[in-house]
Amino acid sequence: MKNFILTTFALAMLLPATSRAEASLTIEDFSIEAGQEKTMLINLTNPDTEVTTVQWDLRLPDGLAMKAGEEGYDMAQRTSWRYQSLTATTTDGIVRFTLSSNSNNAISGTSGAIVKITLRAADTFTNGTIGLENILITNSDGTTTHPADCTISVGTAPRAESTLYFGTTPQPVPQSVQTLLIGLTNPDDDITLVQFDLHLPQGVSLQSADDAYDIEGRTSWRYHTLYAKATEERVRVLLASPGNALLSGTEGNIVSIRLVFGSDVSEGQAVSMDNILLVTPDEKAIRPTAVATPLVKALGDVNCDGSIDVADISAILTWMTIDEPNMIADVNEDGKVDVADISTVLTFMTLGE
Repeated sequence: MKNFILTTFALAMLLPATSRAEASLTIEDFSIEAGQEKTMLINLTNPDTEVTTVQWDLRLPDGLAMKAGEEGYDMAQRTSWRYQSLTATTTDGIVRFTLSSNSNNAISGTSGAIVKITLRAADTFTNGTIGLENILITNSDGTTTHPADCTISVGTAPRAESTLYFGTTPQPVPQSVQTLLIGLTNPDDDITLVQFDLHLPQGVSLQSADDAYDIEGRTSWRYHTLYAKATEERVRVLLASPGNALLSGTEGNIVSIRLVFGSDVSEGQAVSMDNILLVTPDEKAIRPTAVATPLVKALGDVNCDGSIDVADISAILTWMTIDEPNMIADVNEDGKVDVADISTVLTFMTLGE
């Protein structure tokens, strides 16, 4: 018998002690968006303890508020007004909740909602973080614990503004013809109409040929109509979708415009777009801010795509076959377009590596 007791005691010493699970608070997963009213549940998890008091501070992001008065909060499944008391006090935008047991009626060990809170989102609300802070839990034996804060993110991701941008950087090269690409970024909007005014600096004009402007990448003549009208002040460009075809959310070039650079063009000037108007299928008007791109000379970037590579050599070869080549291909600036310009580009490419 003595040996049995000693053996049992030894085994008990060797076996790991079962850890006691600490009580904690969590916010049950939910979502809320602008203009909505939703109920948020606060869960208490206490599998190994009986709880008599729970206290915490509720912190809400801008645009989210608790419904006013007693309608803003109530007890949930695991509690009742018969056995518990619930108070909520607001100070400096933070709401302190205290849930306590009457006559020591404990919330027995399990998991689930103890309080429900009604929240209202303003029409301007986008997203934010809700937090439970300074959590205090008192057990029926009088011991207390301070669980870690709890947070949850709600709302939608911030909308990305739709806008136009310059897909290429024009260069101040006299007697050259360059293609200016206009790009559209609209990840969160469908667009049916694009309009803008293009302003050209002194010495730069719209090419008079029929191919002075064209539809690019993200658009096609099958689904879109493109207009361009030049005046002394600006070039008004309109890209419309007669059949209500959509430019759905992505990024890329939509229009190309052929520009002629005269002998008096100089570095330091800029091409700009303003009066930008984007229209959605529901006729919502979006008016992005004006954008500009400076004329920056980059010898070797013959196709004006922002990089010096094999495509520039191909462009030089093309201009070499034409009686009146585009002087942007005159990379070494000797007044002609020939093999020497290809050699210069190859040198630039080597230096770039």
